[in-house]
Amino acid sequence: LERYEEALTSFDQAIALNTDDYNIWKIRGIALEKLQRYQEALASFEQAI
Repeated sequence: LERYEEALTSFDQAIALNTDDYNIWKIRGIALEKLQRYQEALASFEQAI
């Protein structure tokens, strides 16, 4: 559905509850990449590893 902005809000809420879940960071990075927000995507991917 490509509702990446809405997804980011959900991911940020999930991260606030559990900062150690690498899957949330990974899919957040993917959403940011789709939005061409590459620096932010990279930061999310780095948090995932």
